[in-house]
Amino acid sequence: MVPLHRRGGNSDRVELRQVTRDERRAVAYHEAGHAVIYTQVGSPIEMVTIVPTANYLGQVKLVQTQSSPDEFTRLMCLLAGPAAEAVCGGSFDPSGAGHDLAQMIQVVASRFVEEETRSAIDWVAQALLMRKKLSGAEVKALIQQSARWKANQRKAIAKITGRTKLFQ
Repeated sequence: MVPLHRRGGNSDRVELRQVTRDERRAVAYHEAGHAVIYTQVGSPIEMVTIVPTANYLGQVKLVQTQSSPDEFTRLMCLLAGPAAEAVCGGSFDPSGAGHDLAQMIQVVASRFVEEETRSAIDWVAQALLMRKKLSGAEVKALIQQSARWKANQRKAIAKITGRTKLFQ
């Protein structure tokens, strides 16, 4: 059961409800988006999880370091979650976030046009759906493995078809 905070009158109340399969999938893609982009920009990850808490349905915890990413990089990493949900997971409802957030998500989503990034997000999201929690080292290994798999996939297709380029 997941606590959902609802505002009512002058007080907050907490309602418990089950997380649906679709919500769990959306959270996996959302957190995978954060994790992959943080890793790609060199921010070390301690862990990523889709185990719900009182405050979150998922979370990426960064390793504490002396330096932190610049504001633009941090913005890209923060928006990577909703962008991954939209582009890789197939849906994101920005109606509650406003038009500006929707535009920012589109800017960040353009990063996912790169096939390698989308593949990495798929791998991390699928692993989260299987295990619910991954270490930073596991995220890094999944990103590396997805890149090797994509390269091998391209080689196999080239070998079978005799072509190395896609028709444009």
